[in-house]
Amino acid sequence: MLWAFWAAKEAAFKIFRQSGEQAVFNPRAYEVAIDGRLRPGYAPFERGCVACRSGPVFVRIDAAAEYIHCVGTGNCAGLLDSAVWGVEKIAENEGESAGARRIAAGPLSLRWGIPESGVEIRREKARGSLLPPRVFIAGVETDTSISLSHDRPYAAYAFLDRS
Repeated sequence: MLWAFWAAKEAAFKIFRQSGEQAVFNPRAYEVAIDGRLRPGYAPFERGCVACRSGPVFVRIDAAAEYIHCVGTGNCAGLLDSAVWGVEKIAENEGESAGARRIAAGPLSLRWGIPESGVEIRREKARGSLLPPRVFIAGVETDTSISLSHDRPYAAYAFLDRS
């Protein structure tokens, strides 16, 4: 449960950062409520809500024996079912960030009906900190909201197409 709460807090923080908020991650500022009880291997999906001063974030948590993955949306709980997400192992000879981008490129290329080589995920710096990742198709920025996570040996992605 501790890691499920932590994953939910991180998901909420990422959502607020994508909306332009410049807050520092303070776990105590996020209150998590999870419906039901996580039982890895038995009930892989649990839903909940993260409350903080910036508003609610609705979350869905996937608990497996090897990892916990959380997907969230600040718009409405119904959008959780529209999110495309996955968790895969990173290749041994691959960097974590590169692995996360490669793993996400497959589903993005399917969404856009193009080869994976046409998908680029960029994460740029501004004012000394990294900005949220952005998706480019054939060099053109899309309206796709994406989040990448990695903790070897796994990488995860979640995206929501806003177009």
